[in-house]
Amino acid sequence: MFTSIPPDLAKRTLGFLENQKLSSTELMGLISMCLDSTYFRFREHIYHQRKGTSMGSPISVAVAEVVMQQFEAELLKTAPPSLKLWMRYVDDVFAVMQDKDIDPFFTRLNSLESAIQFSMELKVNGVLPFLDILVSREGDHLETSIYRKPPHTDF
Repeated sequence: MFTSIPPDLAKRTLGFLENQKLSSTELMGLISMCLDSTYFRFREHIYHQRKGTSMGSPISVAVAEVVMQQFEAELLKTAPPSLKLWMRYVDDVFAVMQDKDIDPFFTRLNSLESAIQFSMELKVNGVLPFLDILVSREGDHLETSIYRKPPHTDF
């Protein structure tokens, strides 16, 4: 997720932050320095990272969360009335809505920001894995159990 957040999007999103000891201009200058000054070395060459925030940088987690909160708020303004549940953990989302609204909503989700694109898994036989949880629908409520991915065997 971190490497998908464009620095310009992060700066626009974080522009609303204010601090009593720093002016908005000073704060944005510091954020810009953190987001625009990412260099790394690979096989004796030094590179300047221009896309996304860097993995391992202390600011990346906060930037990604603030950007995703703003992204989510914008998206949910136009959510279909059938959206009954929206839960997000970093960039993993669990949503419950009527089948007829899934494709249009998914298209809208992926149209908001070209750098932030989601994939989708639909329920199979009434169950859907989400992170380490297996979610199933039992009547009008959801049941959960522990989910473990099958071992990878492509060796």
